[in-house]
Amino acid sequence: MSEPVTTPADLLDEAKRVIAERREQHGAPAEHFRAVAACWTALQGHKITPAQVCLMLAASKLVREAHRHHIDNLVDIVGYADCLAVIRKDETL
Repeated sequence: MSEPVTTPADLLDEAKRVIAERREQHGAPAEHFRAVAACWTALQGHKITPAQVCLMLAASKLVREAHRHHIDNLVDIVGYADCLAVIRKDETL
């Protein structure tokens, strides 16, 4: 984290920074979450979509935040929401 997150605007700025960093590290969200969905589908034996991967990962962060506040949880939730929006847009193309 670059600067302390103390306001909602700081949270969004940090989320934007992390989102850009993760895209550089992991590639396009649709491709990455499709690959995760394929792995989870193989493990579970039923279809998991990229959108469901985003929702499940966000749910995990919600549970962590409910247990104990940590700013990274909120930053990650914003990041997963951004990825979900990209995936939903990709689904409509």
